[in-house]
Amino acid sequence: MDNSKTFMVHLLAFDRKESFRPVTIPDEKMLTFLLTLDKEVILDSIFYYGQNDFQSQQMPSVSAGDVIFLDDEIFMIMAFGFKKITPLEYAQYVKMSPDDRYKVPMDILPK
Repeated sequence: MDNSKTFMVHLLAFDRKESFRPVTIPDEKMLTFLLTLDKEVILDSIFYYGQNDFQSQQMPSVSAGDVIFLDDEIFMIMAFGFKKITPLEYAQYVKMSPDDRYKVPMDILPK
């Protein structure tokens, strides 16, 4: 049985087109997540497999400042780790100028 799954990442950090990048997590990593239900495992995997070194696409790699959609939750990639954000925070972040967005992952460090 194939447990691989594709997640969407909104490229808001460096992609001026603000594209959505699909990131597919392979079966073995998804199985680890399904066994542990540890969201950090899947968020780390989305970041890892969102690098062009591992899943090459004609768009930037996933970076700090981008936003991951994990089922019904939204996570911002921070300078260190991930921060769960609300739909309102996401909407406000999207409305920010691209030149101001780069500061956000540094200002809201996870606790």
